[in-house]
Amino acid sequence: MAPLFLQMSMVTASLFVLLVLPALPLAIFLLPKRDWPEIVLGAILIGASCQAAIGLIWSHQIGHSPRSETAFYLILFGGLSLCSFLSRRSRQSLQHLLSSTSEKQYWPLLFILIAAFAVRSLHPLQTAALGQSDAYTHLHYLRYLTEHARIFNVVYPTGYHWILSLPVLVFGLDPYVIARFAGAFFGTALVLAIYVLLDRLVNRRSAVFGSFCAACFPGMNLLIKTGIGAFANQFGLLLIPCILYLYSLLAGENRKQLARQCSLSLPLLDWRLLFR
Repeated sequence: MAPLFLQMSMVTASLFVLLVLPALPLAIFLLPKRDWPEIVLGAILIGASCQAAIGLIWSHQIGHSPRSETAFYLILFGGLSLCSFLSRRSRQSLQHLLSSTSEKQYWPLLFILIAAFAVRSLHPLQTAALGQSDAYTHLHYLRYLTEHARIFNVVYPTGYHWILSLPVLVFGLDPYVIARFAGAFFGTALVLAIYVLLDRLVNRRSAVFGSFCAACFPGMNLLIKTGIGAFANQFGLLLIPCILYLYSLLAGENRKQLARQCSLSLPLLDWRLLFR
């Protein structure tokens, strides 16, 4: 068996390769003139949501051949990414990203994301226990889904398990390894989402401070614990700041205030009072 650190690296890299990279050109197309944090978060959201939706439909309408579902997902995003990359809008957006990279200071965010990932990786590296009781149920669901393209609980939605199934079906990773180490990936994505939300609705300093607190502040221990093990609540928490961010993009300036007020209801998301 590979060393634990190597297993963790393989899980993280496989999730990034299978969720983020296929959706990255589409995110660049859909989010023109945005910064890299927004593009990466958009790619995570697009890739994971589409895989969950495709898998959910596949389980109910087909109910077998899970590898065929994975192939369909990769082919679909391959075509969409190619079309997006060839569009003029994507080329202009990519030029904006490349030209603004040297002007933007992403080092604080990079250190925060590394800290968030490290904190959420301590427990999986120290013990073989999955950390949350629900994680064992989802591990059982994941094993069954990768064999039968569905789970034995006909009521429970299978979207999250289809997301976790990608490294298993494509790279042959053990479902237990996914259940043990995948939580750090989604927990870190939540920290990125908090940064993007506050950067848009408040300011950069609030984004840095708020994401730092969500990443490794001891007072956020309950939030940090959601990044241990693999269970569907992680993706649900990730969707909260993403929904507020998307609403702020689609709404006008008057309604943008509503998204800002909603962010205040999320623990430690808005720190602007400290920076006045």
